[in-house]
Amino acid sequence: MYNGAATAFAYGRGPTGAEGGISDETRGCGWVLRNRAETAFIAPDGDPEKAYFTYLTNDALARWEGSVNITGTAYQGSAMWNWGKTTGNHQAGGDPATDASPLHFWDTASDIVGNSQPNNPFTPDVEYAGSAWMQDYFTYGLARAKELGFAAGPLFSYNATFDIGRTLDSGLPILNAAYRTPALSNAGGGWYRTWPAVVAALKPGYANGTPDNTYYPGGLPQYYKDQGYSESYVAAARAIAALAYSEPRGDRNWAWLKANDPGITNDGDLSPDPRWAFVPRTDSNTLPAIPP
Repeated sequence: MYNGAATAFAYGRGPTGAEGGISDETRGCGWVLRNRAETAFIAPDGDPEKAYFTYLTNDALARWEGSVNITGTAYQGSAMWNWGKTTGNHQAGGDPATDASPLHFWDTASDIVGNSQPNNPFTPDVEYAGSAWMQDYFTYGLARAKELGFAAGPLFSYNATFDIGRTLDSGLPILNAAYRTPALSNAGGGWYRTWPAVVAALKPGYANGTPDNTYYPGGLPQYYKDQGYSESYVAAARAIAALAYSEPRGDRNWAWLKANDPGITNDGDLSPDPRWAFVPRTDSNTLPAIPP
């Protein structure tokens, strides 16, 4: 899928085309990273496939670190990190946002407002909206790579900050359920810089549940309540909250979602669908680090 010849564009693979850069929609970034990391981990030691998928995974991580200017890591200054910071900037490539999001929003304006829904839930200030739930899939992929020994910890922490802020700093933690989240402002010409600014970009009726001309009757409060099923956006947010429990303020993020998630059944019991029975880890076992 990724164009090896596009060395001068963000949708390429890297500076020569032989690299492992991932250029995908945000959820695709998570899925491909997860698949590569698991393949690299499970392949027999000494097998060429293990070396190949390890190299591909490390290249993707280095590119993403460069794209959001994460420094002080083993990847900083590598050819892929430098390419990610300039040509291969995943955040800025082809989008009006030329820098990384102050809120660590990864989904760079996946949706032009007005194109996806005739009765969109945003004020006229919103130029682009992104899919925060896709970022949860990406953050899971980073958590899985980290768990298997890859040096994905800094990127995971970067993304987890987004989820924690969405719950604790927005003043509207049910924003975890939103299908689209305001990303870029018409007035400011760039990323929304604070969570209250994101919430202010929602139509009041959508935010508080007052009937209005938006795509979901009852607005976001009703949409949140109706997500009591296994593969909902809230379930994805709760999974990330469990994985990010040890991050700064992660315990508070988990506590809110645990107490307020509509759950897989009406009583919040996760046992009927163990695929989504995420809870924070209590063990201290770690796997050997994979050299970056």
